[in-house]
Amino acid sequence: MKLAIASIDSPSGLYFDEMGQVSFYPTQWKVVGYANLKPTQMLWKQVKAHQLQIVNYCMKIHNTTWYPLTDCCAFTPYIRSRV
Repeated sequence: MKLAIASIDSPSGLYFDEMGQVSFYPTQWKVVGYANLKPTQMLWKQVKAHQLQIVNYCMKIHNTTWYPLTDCCAFTPYIRSRV
């Protein structure tokens, strides 16, 4: 049985859909939850912007003699694999 996701228009946050006559009691219930990810999305954009600034800086100093002494050697590949 394939279920569809529908928005909840009830001000109480609960919605019950009549699916037919109940001849037995279900033993399993599915709980649907909601989390507002907008604040996290804004923070993630900031992280990506800073990551880009650091990568650009590391690319600018790549040919300097002291480049191997920086954290750019390890940081750039690591941050690209994570962000």
